Amino acid sequence: MNQIFVLFLALYILPISQDPMDEKVKFLIDSWKYNFGWETLGGGYIRHILLFTENHIIDLKTNHVSHLPRPNAPTIFVEPSSDKLYLLPLNAILNILLEKILERPQKEMDDEMKSAINIASENPTAENYFKALSFVLARKNLKCEIKEIIPYSEIKEIETKTKGNELRIKFKYKNKKYEFISNYDNPKSAEEIKISLMEIFRTQNPSK
Repeated sequence: MNQIFVLFLALYILPISQDPMDEKVKFLIDSWKYNFGWETLGGGYIRHILLFTENHIIDLKTNHVSHLPRPNAPTIFVEPSSDKLYLLPLNAILNILLEKILERPQKEMDDEMKSAINIASENPTAENYFKALSFVLARKNLKCEIKEIIPYSEIKEIETKTKGNELRIKFKYKNKKYEFISNYDNPKSAEEIKISLMEIFRTQNPSK
């Protein structure tokens, strides 16, 4: 009887782990990842949108393929200010994303899309952002899926580099190497994003 009581007490005291999709989005990057396979007909880049939450990187994979030597994804962020980029209002980020992806955002937004964007702005969880981004990308006949959920604590060999307008993010997870490429309007923007990312990795993964 005592053993049952102790077990019940332990289960009651232990904190309930939060679903990663319920975590708040702190930062978002529009990027490309090289793929050699049938999806790119031999070799090319696939567009990925990375959501950086409190404890995870949520990798949202799209079906947007580019065979250019240096693909250039739409820039999501405006010119960096003195504030940290990942503290920008997320509704502003969504609005900029709308302008970059949709040619006529005001005319192409229906009530369902507006509702999804408002919900993501008011409650910026990974789940709400995934839904909002799915609506936006669908207007360009693009699909979006949750490819992988990566805990910061399990990432190794983190490396962030800039070259001109280009930012490269490299790391290893479960003995597999990852590399994402993101392009910005100017070198200053790329460098600002790199500094913000390094701060997130240093805070969430100080031992790596």
